[in-house]
Amino acid sequence: MGLFKLLFGSNLPIPKRKDNLSDNRSKNYSELKQKTQELKTQNKKWEEDSRKLISFRNKGSELEKKKQFQEAIKVYLESIKFGEEETNRLHIYTYSHNIERVIILYSKTKQFDLLKEFLKKYIEKYPEYNKIGKWYERLSKLEKKKYWLQ
Repeated sequence: MGLFKLLFGSNLPIPKRKDNLSDNRSKNYSELKQKTQELKTQNKKWEEDSRKLISFRNKGSELEKKKQFQEAIKVYLESIKFGEEETNRLHIYTYSHNIERVIILYSKTKQFDLLKEFLKKYIEKYPEYNKIGKWYERLSKLEKKKYWLQ
């Protein structure tokens, strides 16, 4: 005879132990599954944004090869705008190539006033960018050049 039966009699039901461990596992699994699905969705959107940015880059590059510099500048500017405004999943490092191409093409097409304004804007906007020193150097050269031409 068990101690419980001895103390309380045999007519009382034996309390069942609630299995909190399996309840917690089930809850944790559900949460993990939901978070995994959210990450998959975010990753898919990031991939779509990256593909779009790469297509802009390729189109700009093709236009450059055809010496259609103004059209290439427009495409690169559109890609920068997409990276900055239309998606919050991309970082400057994913579209910095396009910023560099605009700088080069403004210089190549001798649009120095636009280049100067462009450089000032992006130096102010991305002070933590690791290649900002090149932008400062270019801006400094532009300002010296303008001073000597006056």
